Amino acid sequence: MRDFNNKGRLHIEGDFNINDASNNDYKLLINCTNDELLHEKIFRNENLKNEFKEKIRSFLPIYVLFTVLVLLFALCAFLYGMSDLFTFIFGASSVLTSSLSVYLTFEKNEFEIQETIAIKSIDLILKSRRFKE
Repeated sequence: MRDFNNKGRLHIEGDFNINDASNNDYKLLINCTNDELLHEKIFRNENLKNEFKEKIRSFLPIYVLFTVLVLLFALCAFLYGMSDLFTFIFGASSVLTSSLSVYLTFEKNEFEIQETIAIKSIDLILKSRRFKE
């Protein structure tokens, strides 16, 4: 409603329906044919792949920055003769970086969870129809 530019001349009492004349036909998964379900499954798998690639692309600058900072601190410790500190910093940061990257990259967000549930639903429907891919 905020996009309406009515200058105060639009007065509505009761129900207000907007028909945008789109031809979107929504069907429940259970009402789809086997071919439609297969196309939907392919589409949702592509969505999951794209989301995963986007996550990697968005976290890459953070990983690079963290790695550069760790190497800088480790180099400073090495140059000043603190080899024990150098070993500790390098080892701890390697473990932290790898743990953080695995956690952030492979933890599913809400979109991925919804897509995975939809794919499982499609698989169950196809299985109940005894359809073999």
